[in-house]
Amino acid sequence: MEEKNRTMTEYKKEMEELTKTHTIKKLYFDNVLIRDNWAGLHYRYTNYNLEDKTTYAGDRMQFLKFEQKDGNLKIVASWIK
Repeated sequence: MEEKNRTMTEYKKEMEELTKTHTIKKLYFDNVLIRDNWAGLHYRYTNYNLEDKTTYAGDRMQFLKFEQKDGNLKIVASWIK
C-alpha cells in the first residue's frame, strides 16, 4: 500500500477492501498524545493474508481534531499517515 496522508474516508475505504482478503491478528497502541483539541495516535498491527497465508507487520499514525459542542466531543478532522 502506498504511503501517503489519507483522509479518514479514504482510509476506511482502503480498509474495507483490505478486510476482504486480510485479517488483523494483533493491534498494539504505542502512544496517544493529546494537546488542546488535537490528538495523535501511533499503533502497530500484524495482518494475515487469507489468500496466500502470509503475515506482515505495519504501523500507522492517526491524527484527530476535536470540537466540543453541548458538553460532547466530536471529531471534526482526521487523517492517517
